[in-house]
Amino acid sequence: MNAPKVVFIGRPNVGKSSLLNRVFGHKVQIVSNVAGTTVDIVYRLWESEIGSIHLIDTIGVLVEKQCEEILHRVSPDLVVLVVDASHGLLPVEKGMQNVIRKLGFPFFTVFNKVDLVQEPPEYANSKDELFVSAKSGKNVTLLKESIIKRLSEQTRPIKTAVKFTLSLVGRTNVGKSSIFNSIAGEDMAKISSTPHTTRDFLEAYVLHHKKLVKILDCAGFKKGLPSSKLEAYITERIDKAIILSDICAFICSFEDGITNFDKRLITRVLKRGLPSFVVVNKIDLRPGSRRNSIEKDFTSSLPSYLPIVFVSALQKIRVSKILDIAEEIVERYRNPPPADEVKRAFYELSRQIPAPFSGNKPNILQQVDFLTTPRYKILLKFRFPQLIEKNLLRLYEKKFRSRFPFAGIPLQIALKPNDSRKYKR
Repeated sequence: MNAPKVVFIGRPNVGKSSLLNRVFGHKVQIVSNVAGTTVDIVYRLWESEIGSIHLIDTIGVLVEKQCEEILHRVSPDLVVLVVDASHGLLPVEKGMQNVIRKLGFPFFTVFNKVDLVQEPPEYANSKDELFVSAKSGKNVTLLKESIIKRLSEQTRPIKTAVKFTLSLVGRTNVGKSSIFNSIAGEDMAKISSTPHTTRDFLEAYVLHHKKLVKILDCAGFKKGLPSSKLEAYITERIDKAIILSDICAFICSFEDGITNFDKRLITRVLKRGLPSFVVVNKIDLRPGSRRNSIEKDFTSSLPSYLPIVFVSALQKIRVSKILDIAEEIVERYRNPPPADEVKRAFYELSRQIPAPFSGNKPNILQQVDFLTTPRYKILLKFRFPQLIEKNLLRLYEKKFRSRFPFAGIPLQIALKPNDSRKYKR
């Protein structure tokens, strides 16, 4: 993606994440007074007045070598060094300035938390130093203007249009971040065997068939959430990522097999009506002789309409198919069959598989409604709705899916609302 990158770097708890939230005007980053809350390099796309700009939050830097490693990893167009104004410029921060100059990256220094200084500095904001407060919003507008001005002097950002957003969701340690990095083409997410290495969701933008696709790497689900305020926030961010997505790839581990927890999480996503598919990672960790039986377990344990792709992020086996499948499902979802065809299919099904009679009176299907927002839903109105069992609706769905290409699309078939109170449960 051609959007320029602006990295916010500094010691722990100087307010980098708070400043990003101020720039966006809403909470996009976890904020905490606990050192190390941000545990990774996190990309956020800011739609500025001159176009799309990556604003990048980073872990707290304690030594100059960390600063150099992050800058080499990100290769930014502009560096914003964030300093706590109440402490002044510490030796390690002077060292960071020297590292940034040595590497040749344009930068300026932002002194945050000026509201905590008893006698705020009287320096005029200059090209290389700004004095701001993320808490009160003081001079945040000036910060945004400075970023835009600096980038405009170098290169003009290119406006972008995301074709669809794919979220990677799953338990901890199933390889979401490895898949994310493989798709993104660079190490944008930290990899670790420690649960919750990814605490927030990360963003990457990639070109696929000349279309821009946004990828979200979600924090891993964990049994017992929420057990703390931080974990509660992780759950909230996962839910938000799902809401912001056009399609969800549920990541499972081939090594672990399909677990009951996987099934519950998949059900949670499908109940939202979000187009979805399953990615089974780590196929390289099982011998070939056992692969067929494990693949059959996944196929038989999951809803038949969910596409499944077996991959290895480590060995980059079939990872490229993930975006192919996602694009195919999204296109199908965005181009539903005509409502008349759907209605006709259900009237035919009701004749082939009649609903239970009331005595000798046929239970005629009187009306069919096909809704596509906020999720795919088909509402049926029968003459005697109280006689309709769930099994009949499930049979209708199975037959209907055999006629229409709804793979990867959750479909709710139910009685019309005014009939639902008579529905046998």
